[in-house]
Amino acid sequence: MKILINLIGEQTAPNLIACKCYNADKIINVSTNRTKKQSENLKNTFLGDKFDEDIFIEDAYNIFETEDKINNFINNKKPEDEIILNFTGATKPISIGAYLGVDNHNVKCIYIDSATGRILEYLNKKNNVSKINCKISIEEHFKMYGHEIKKKEETERSDKDERKRLKEYLKENYYSCNKFIKKFAKAYNKDTDYFKSDKELTDDGGANSLKWDKKEKKLHLFLSGNNFCIQGDKAAEYFTGYWFEEIVREDFLRLNIFDDTYFNAIIPQEHAKDSEAELDAVATKGYKLFIFECKTSAITKNFVYKLAAIKNYTSNIYANIYFIVFEDFKETSNLESSLKSFNIHVINYSNLGKELNDIVSKC
Repeated sequence: MKILINLIGEQTAPNLIACKCYNADKIINVSTNRTKKQSENLKNTFLGDKFDEDIFIEDAYNIFETEDKINNFINNKKPEDEIILNFTGATKPISIGAYLGVDNHNVKCIYIDSATGRILEYLNKKNNVSKINCKISIEEHFKMYGHEIKKKEETERSDKDERKRLKEYLKENYYSCNKFIKKFAKAYNKDTDYFKSDKELTDDGGANSLKWDKKEKKLHLFLSGNNFCIQGDKAAEYFTGYWFEEIVREDFLRLNIFDDTYFNAIIPQEHAKDSEAELDAVATKGYKLFIFECKTSAITKNFVYKLAAIKNYTSNIYANIYFIVFEDFKETSNLESSLKSFNIHVINYSNLGKELNDIVSKC
């Protein structure tokens, strides 16, 4: 029988990778009061019937308690059992104690180096390096940290042809009306009652204007002699940004380079009732998770903090986060520092295909 012993730490990903890569018959988690939740999350994510009762460590900083419990566990197993110790997680004293506990037994020790995509194996004074070769789905990435993720329901719209026409126009002519779009967004974001009455807005040059018909819930756009009519409560959001999310979505589907992709994903937030975090796109390749946020205009520190907060909330330090921007991105020293500190990257839409292929090629 192949038995995998997982030392459970704050990050569940290395444990799930070991479960998937080694296909053990039985899995034993070594947990503490602080990590028993992570242990349960792992069991709920992977094949739960493969797990036996945890080896529970009372004192996470007592090397000898861990050594004794691991040694006793192995002594009660059959000589022919193949035992693997994944010592990637937990506190350093637990890792040391676990190693001491298996030192006099024929046990393979493994370390999951997620950052470089390697598994390091140690057995009988010899070491071996192999590539991490498994897939973790989007659902699993969030479930292993105790979170649910779902796709936002898309409704069929009667004005879909008109939206498509506007989307194609903005893709080719965005810079002829980008200042007007920002002016409109600023106006309705500042006034929470903006759409409760009819509205008209014109840019400084007069080339672009709009009318909001409250009764009909229609947004009439007049952009450099081109007329459009978008319907519904979210018409303004479509004009000021969602059209770009749709374009990015179409490019993702056309490129078809990720294993799993969700668009307009929703993460319910437990600490805030009826609150949800929305992500424009989430994708996986192999064991890696990617989160994308689409912005037509400038990135602000608030946007950076929002993505960083989502990464922190999901507890997944291995998530790779990107902004996809339509306007050419120009870094300021302050923004550059914020992006770097949270390890968030920026992709210019004009280079989207190349950038995504480069990302995937490194997986």
